[in-house]
Amino acid sequence: AVVSTQSTWELLPGHANQVPTILEGVGQYFIEHHQSLTIPQVTIITGIFGELDFQPADGFRFWELAETVLDVKFNQFPPVDIINLLVSFLYLEKFPINFTRKIFNPFFLDRLHSQPNDLVSISRQQLKLFDTTMKLESRGYEGPFLPKDTNYRHIHKDSRVMRTANKLLDPLADVVGDITRLGKSV
Repeated sequence: AVVSTQSTWELLPGHANQVPTILEGVGQYFIEHHQSLTIPQVTIITGIFGELDFQPADGFRFWELAETVLDVKFNQFPPVDIINLLVSFLYLEKFPINFTRKIFNPFFLDRLHSQPNDLVSISRQQLKLFDTTMKLESRGYEGPFLPKDTNYRHIHKDSRVMRTANKLLDPLADVVGDITRLGKSV
């Protein structure tokens, strides 16, 4: 179950200023009760922090326990939920490098593709987002693990724009000082 930010705010009409206090309580509850929580509860509790861009008060302990619970119960999570969780962690710059081997292994990908078609599509989009974000933001990431997207569309180039770019290239090179710093096919 994916928790939307909108549904969370609807639960708290007129109490938006109390959200940080509530989330601090939720984080503390997770720390104290992580062992007895169900998979849907873990999904909702840990995912909401990334979706709302809120760091738990005892962040180090919270993320350590979240990683432990996800690691121990990894195969119990539906693929769409685990991918959404890992993406939500990226929003807080928590880079789950330890889980990359798990989500890019053939067994997990088979599980992902055994979901209903709409969930497969969502999972694949989120997996692409995860892979791309980890490649750009995390130095220890050994990916990308997904193949490059080859579904590029050809964009028609207006010949008038190309002629103008060619005419401006040499004068701009004089201003910049080096023609190699310029490009006209960006």
